[in-house]
Amino acid sequence: MKRPLWIIILATSVILNLSFLAGYAYQKFSAGPEFVEDGLNLTPERQARVIELRDRFLQQAGRTGGQMGELHGRLIDAIAAEPHDPAAVEAAFDQIRQCQREMQQLVADHLLSEKRILTPEQRAAFFSGLKERMRSQAHGPRWLSQERNGWK
Repeated sequence: MKRPLWIIILATSVILNLSFLAGYAYQKFSAGPEFVEDGLNLTPERQARVIELRDRFLQQAGRTGGQMGELHGRLIDAIAAEPHDPAAVEAAFDQIRQCQREMQQLVADHLLSEKRILTPEQRAAFFSGLKERMRSQAHGPRWLSQERNGWK
């Protein structure tokens, strides 16, 4: 007996949506605090200062990340262009590297600012938490995995 195509499509859609919801719920509720600082038992004053720094950082990082996306688009356009212009590709790479340096400096400045707010015990927990989060959320292609390359 042949089922109508719309039933198969509807069932597939429901299954996919439930899968996405389950994945989101698992990530949202099992990952611990959203930010490492949220688990440090900060005083209200320190918490306010950290939130202010974090908000400013996230705004700046969002702008820089948006620029990075635009630059990657330009790189793809330069690579796809006919005739091929190696100077245009290299210029696009240079712009991306500059933007990456800006993002790295932004992150380092932010971490140093937060470090000054925290007590020595909180600093140790903060940086340990950052390293653990980086290990557990490492993304990228399988050929660049931590296990394969022996990263600790």
